[in-house]
Amino acid sequence: MLELGHVAGPGIITYPLYDEPFQMVAPRGHPWEKRAAIPSHEVRGEEVLVLKAGNCFREQVLDACPDISHAEGAMGQGHSIETIRCMVASGFSAFRSCR
Repeated sequence: MLELGHVAGPGIITYPLYDEPFQMVAPRGHPWEKRAAIPSHEVRGEEVLVLKAGNCFREQVLDACPDISHAEGAMGQGHSIETIRCMVASGFSAFRSCR
């Protein structure tokens, strides 16, 4: 897979290859457990886990869901998606990987 990032200029045309929605992972028993969708503004004030700084997926999540990083909520960090998934499964927090 070739990733060119944001390439623009004379003689260059860019096309989106795909659009993949983000998803939120929450521990069993969480108030959002039975909901089909959670608007990003509802995340404000919630304890949320994201990947550590420097991870491109983290930046995509924060760009798509700016309410995650709002000062009202706590934002934990993990080294990998698998680590965060295990933390959520143990009831630590919700993980936002979504729109």
